[in-house]
Amino acid sequence: MPKKYLPVHILGMFLCGFVLQFSYRASGGAAWSLLISSLNRSPSELTKPFLLVYIFWSFIELSCHRPHLLHYVCAKILSLHLFCWLSLLTLSGLSLFTTQEYIFQGGILLCLTFSELLFRRWYVSRCRFELFFLPLLLSFILLFSCLLFCSLYPLPLPFF
Repeated sequence: MPKKYLPVHILGMFLCGFVLQFSYRASGGAAWSLLISSLNRSPSELTKPFLLVYIFWSFIELSCHRPHLLHYVCAKILSLHLFCWLSLLTLSGLSLFTTQEYIFQGGILLCLTFSELLFRRWYVSRCRFELFFLPLLLSFILLFSCLLFCSLYPLPLPFF
C-alpha cells in the first residue's frame, strides 16, 4: 500500500474495530459475537476487536499488493505483537487513572498508528525476520488463542 494512503488505512481499521466492539450488545448477546466483540471494558476485551480487524486487513493487503510473502508475514506478525502488547499496557495504565471510554479509544488509535508505522519501517528494511518465522507464528497463535480464551474465562490478572 502506498504511504500516502496510510492515514486512511489506519482510520478505516480503527472505525471497523470500533463498530465491532458493540456487536455483542447489538446482536442481543448472541454466542457468535463473543469472539469478535468486547464483553466488558477490560484491556484485553477492548484490544480484541481491533486485533481481529488488523489481522483481516493484513490478509486483504497481502492478497491485493502481493509483497514478498515471508518478509511481509514476519514483519506483520511483529507489528501485531507490538500492537497487542502496547495496547494492553497502555489500556492497563489508563484504567488506573480514568474510566472514560474516549480516552481508551484514543490510546488504541495511538497504538495502532505506532505499530503500523513501525511495520512500514520494518518491511522496507533489510532485517532478516524470516529466520524467526516459525517462533513468531507460534507465539502469535498462542497470544491470539489466549485473548479468545480469556473472553470466555477471564483470568484474575490486570489485563483481563
